[in-house]
Amino acid sequence: FFLMNMTAQTIGNYLSAAHRYLETLQCDPIDILDPHSTGKSKRYHPFLGQQLADCRAWSRPRQKKEPYTTDMFDALDVEFKQSSDPLLCYLGKSFAVYDWARLGIFTGFRVTEYAQARLPKGTKFLLVPTSAFVPAEYRGTPLAFIPADFRFYDTHHRLVSHDFVHQRHLQREVREVEIRWRYDKSAHNFVIRRFGITGHPIFDPVDAAVSIVQVRFLPLSQVRFLR
Repeated sequence: FFLMNMTAQTIGNYLSAAHRYLETLQCDPIDILDPHSTGKSKRYHPFLGQQLADCRAWSRPRQKKEPYTTDMFDALDVEFKQSSDPLLCYLGKSFAVYDWARLGIFTGFRVTEYAQARLPKGTKFLLVPTSAFVPAEYRGTPLAFIPADFRFYDTHHRLVSHDFVHQRHLQREVREVEIRWRYDKSAHNFVIRRFGITGHPIFDPVDAAVSIVQVRFLPLSQVRFLR
């Protein structure tokens, strides 16, 4: 049972440690490698190697931790709706985090795409490196998302201008949001991905993106209250 709850890497480390311990204890080398393997990376004896291979192939993945639970979002949604000043609440930092977090569930972007956790002294926000390996049009631009990275489409797959996306969204005519990763160290670097409307009161990438574009990117004088 103990071994069944260990990864192949851990078992292999224990095997290697036990091998060295027994060799030291007996003052005699013990060969546990495959005699037919050659090169620097020799394999374990087939009997041992098969046990490790089975462990890798058939071990059950551990459950991933859920940093944000549904109950958290439900509680935030209730708090926002019960606010005595809905507009002030909507323009606040808590709602901004709420929007970016619920959008991030669908897109998988990292904190650097929408927030600046660590800034060098004297800088207001992070920039894309000016290295020659970075495409010229992206060098020196903000690392976080900018309005141009969000494009919206209606039911007929036509582009919806940011100037009208709020009104069109209230009329349920905005069906998709397209997000462009201008600079990312992951596999999404320079990738454009599109997400459809879900209709869920909280977990709707289109609703979250419209809220972000209207409130987080526009001057306060142009903000329209969505809810």
